Amino acid sequence: PETATMPQVKSYRRFGPAEEGCLGVISSGAGVAYVGEGQVATTTLSTVTVYNHRTGEAVQVLGDQFESDPITALAVHVPPPPRPTLIAGGTHDGSIHLWDASGEEIVCFRGHRAEVSALCFLGDGLQLASGSNDTDFIVWDVVAEKGVVRLHGHSGPITAIAELPRYDLLLSASKDHHIRVWNPTTQHCVQTIVGHRNEVGAMTITADHTRLITGSTDSEVRVWAIVDAADADPGQLEASQAAEGVPVIFVPLGAVTRQSRERVIGLHLGCGGSMLACQAVDKAVEFFRFRTEPEIAKRLKRREKRAKAKAEDDGAGAAVASAERTLDDEIFSCGVMRCGAKVRALCFDPYSTNDGTPKGSITVALSNNTLETYSIDGSAKSLDYNKLSDQSFAGHRTPLRAVAMCENDALILSTSNKGAKVWDVKSRKCIRTLDGGYGLCCMFVPGSRHAVVGTRSGELLLFELSSGRLIEKIEEAHDGAIWSMDLQPDKHGFVTGGADKSVNIWEFELVADEENEGLSKRLSCAHLKALKMTDDVLSVKFSPDQRFLAVALLDSTVKVFFSDTLKFFLSLYGHKLPVLAMDISRDSTLIATGSGDKNVKLWGLDFGDCHKSFLAHQDVVTGVKFLGSSHYVASVSKDKTVKLWDGDSFEYILTLSGHQAEISGLTASHNGGLLATVSHDRSVRLWERSDELINLDEERELEREEADDREAAEAEATIARAQKEQGGAEADRATRQNVESLKSADRLIEAIELVEVELAKGPGEPANPLLIAYGNLKPLEYLLRVVEKIPSVELEEALLVLPFAYVLKLVPFLNDWIAGGHAVEVCTRGLLFLLKVHHNQIVANEAMVEVVQALQGHVHGKVTALKDAIGFNMAALRFLEQEVKSAGIRTFEDVEAAAAGEGVPTKRLKLVK
Repeated sequence: PETATMPQVKSYRRFGPAEEGCLGVISSGAGVAYVGEGQVATTTLSTVTVYNHRTGEAVQVLGDQFESDPITALAVHVPPPPRPTLIAGGTHDGSIHLWDASGEEIVCFRGHRAEVSALCFLGDGLQLASGSNDTDFIVWDVVAEKGVVRLHGHSGPITAIAELPRYDLLLSASKDHHIRVWNPTTQHCVQTIVGHRNEVGAMTITADHTRLITGSTDSEVRVWAIVDAADADPGQLEASQAAEGVPVIFVPLGAVTRQSRERVIGLHLGCGGSMLACQAVDKAVEFFRFRTEPEIAKRLKRREKRAKAKAEDDGAGAAVASAERTLDDEIFSCGVMRCGAKVRALCFDPYSTNDGTPKGSITVALSNNTLETYSIDGSAKSLDYNKLSDQSFAGHRTPLRAVAMCENDALILSTSNKGAKVWDVKSRKCIRTLDGGYGLCCMFVPGSRHAVVGTRSGELLLFELSSGRLIEKIEEAHDGAIWSMDLQPDKHGFVTGGADKSVNIWEFELVADEENEGLSKRLSCAHLKALKMTDDVLSVKFSPDQRFLAVALLDSTVKVFFSDTLKFFLSLYGHKLPVLAMDISRDSTLIATGSGDKNVKLWGLDFGDCHKSFLAHQDVVTGVKFLGSSHYVASVSKDKTVKLWDGDSFEYILTLSGHQAEISGLTASHNGGLLATVSHDRSVRLWERSDELINLDEERELEREEADDREAAEAEATIARAQKEQGGAEADRATRQNVESLKSADRLIEAIELVEVELAKGPGEPANPLLIAYGNLKPLEYLLRVVEKIPSVELEEALLVLPFAYVLKLVPFLNDWIAGGHAVEVCTRGLLFLLKVHHNQIVANEAMVEVVQALQGHVHGKVTALKDAIGFNMAALRFLEQEVKSAGIRTFEDVEAAAAGEGVPTKRLKLVK
C-alpha cells in the first residue's frame, strides 16, 4: 500500500538589520538639545544620538535605527542631580518615546493619531506636554506613565508649546492663526490670543515670565506683555476676552521687523535670557538682544535730552514730557548668522555662559546632514560670530545615488551629488572621502585599492583609496550622464552605459605617474571599443561567465549581446516602462530586471523567455540583485522597502523596512549574506542573514495583521475627526486604542476565563498546565500577575475594551487584592477607572452593591497607608543624602563628571533598542 508523505516545505533564513547597521546619518534636523556639559543630542532619522561635543563622536544611540517612523520632535529635561536626564522623542506615527540618561526606554506614550510636532517638559519634568498634526494637545504623567488629558480646540496642526508655571497655565500655538491658553487643572481653554493673521510657527516666553514672543509667516516678531489680571486695566481685560477668574492676560505690545521673509519655525532664548534666536526656513538665523534696565534708562534719558534740546531750538518754553518706553527700547535686531545650508533646528549651549551677558555658543542642525557650533557675541552694535566646529565627515551632504562593495566584502563605496565616501564594514565608520562630481554609479577596481565613479556630466573619475587622491579624470567618457557601469568577470576592464546612446568598454592599464616624474606607474583606464544603441542606455551587466552583455534601454527593452563580438543575441521586452536595474545569476541562466512599472521580471538567458513577473513594489524599482550563488533576488524601490524573492519557486519571502526616503542603490556581499542599501535619507544601511528560519505562511499572516491594524487605526482616526467636527467635549482621555492595548485586553480575558475554570474544579483535579509552568501559581495569583504586566500607559485602554460581563467578574477580584494589600496602586487605578466608565451599569446591578460597599471601607485606608509609607521613605532618603554630603563621600556620578572635565573618556558608544 502507498504511504502518505508529508509535503516538503522550503525554509528560508531571515534577513534583518545588522548591528549598528545605519551609517552616515549625523543629524536629520528634527531637533537638537544639550543633555549635559559637552554633550548634545540630535535626531538621526528614527533615533536620538548623543555626541561628545569636544571629540564629535557618538557616545549613545537611543531607539531603533531601523524603525520605519522617523522622530519629528525632541525635548530634553536636565534636572539637578541626582535625578536623571530625560529625553523625549515624538515620531511620525504619533508615538512618544521617553528615555533616561542611561539610554533605557522608560515608556512609550501612544495617544496622537498623526505626526508629533511639538514637545515640552513641564515644571520639574514630572509631566510632558505634546502637540501634533492631529490638532490635539495632550498632557502626560511621566511618573505614573499614563495620559492625563487630551485637549481639543485647535483646528490646525500645533507648532509650539510653552508653560507659565507662575500661573499654572499652558500655551499652544497652531497653524489656525491662534494661540490658546489652557488651565490643566480645570482642563479648559481660558483665553485665545487672536492677534495673528497667518499661521503661528513658533513662540517662547522670557525667563522672567513677563513677555510672550511669537513668530508667523510674515516679516515680524510679535511681543505680548504678560500682565497680572489684578493689575490690568478694564479695557485690557475686555480686549483680551479672557474667561472670568483667569489670573493673567496677554496684552499686545507691538512687533519687531525681521530681515528674512521666510516663515518662522523656531524662537529660542539663550545667553541667560539676553539673546533671542529667530529661526526661519532659510540659511540664516537672526538674533535679537534684550536691553538691560540700565541700558533702557540710559536710552530714555538720551531721548529726553534730545527732545529738550529740540524744544529749546524751536523756542518752546513748555516743559518737555518724559520719554515713553516702547518695544524698540526693550528688544532690537543685532545681526544675522549665515550657515552653509538651511537651518532645521538650533539650541543655545546653556553651559557656555551663565552671567546674562549676550555672549555664548549655539549649535545648529542643518538640512545637509551637518551639525555646526558657533560662538556668538551680541554685546557690540553688530553680531560677531565664528564657527567653532562642525560634524560633517561621517556622512553625505546630499542624497545618495549608488553603492558598491569590494571583492572581499570589507569596504563599501557610496556616491552622492557631491563626491563619494568609503566605509569600513567592520568598524561601521567612514574612512575616506572622495571629492568629485555628481556620482551616478560606482565600483571598486580589483584589489580594492582604487575606485571608479561615473558622473552626471559624463566623466569617469579614478580614485586612489589610500590617499583619496583623484589620479585620473576622463572628461569625455560619454557625451551625457553615465547611468551604469559593471566590472568584467575576468577583471581586466569594465563597461559603461550612458545617456549618449552608447556602451563603452574600458580596460585597465599601468601608465607612468606624472606626479612622481615618471619614476613609478599608476593605474589608468583606456577605451577599448564602443557599441552604439538606438536609445539612452540605463543599465549594463556582464554575465558571470562573460558570454553575454545585457543592455537596458530607454525604450523599455533589454538587449543581450555576445560580449566578445558584440553581436546581437536576444531582446527582452515586456516592461511597460524603462528598466532601471538588472542583474544576472552566478550560473548565468537567469536575468532579473526592475523597471519603472513597479515590476520585477525573471528571464531565461537561453531563449529570452519571461519565467515570472512580480508586481514587486508600490513605486519605481531602483535596484535588483541576486544573492550569492542562489536564485534569491533582492529588490529595492522608491517605496522605501527592500524585498526578497525566490527565483526558483517564485515565492515572495519578506520585506525589510527602515529607510525614511526612496532607496536608490543596492549591493550584496559575495556569499549573499550581507546587503547594503543607500537612500535619499543620506543613510547607508546594512542587512545581514541570520540563522533564524522563517515560515512563509506565518509571515503572510503577520503582514495581514499589520494591515488590519493600520486600517483600524485609520478608521479610529476618521471617527475622532468626525466627532471633533461635530463639536465634542473639550477634554478627553489622552490615550488611544492600539495593538498593544488590544493584546493586553485579550490576555486579561483569557486569564479571567482560566480563573473561572480553575475555581470551579473540585479537589484532586489537575491544575492548568500554564499555572504549573509558572511554578504552581494559584489562579488569582496568576490573574494578578497578568494585571500587573499590563503597561501602565495601556491600562485604561485595555480595561475600556473589556466586555461588561468580564468587568463584573474582575471588580470583586480587584477589591480582594486591595483589601489584602496586593498591588494597591495598580488595582486602585484600574478599579476607579472601571467605576467611572461603567458607573450607571454597576450601580444598577444588585450583585455589585455589596462589592461597592466593601470598597468604601478599605480603599481609602489602603491608599493612605501607601502614601504615608512613601512619604516616610522619601524623608529617610533625604536624611541619608544629607548624611552622605556631610561626611564628604563622593558618588560615582561625581567621579565620572570629574573625569569628563579632565577629558578622560568614561563611556563607549552604546546602542539601546
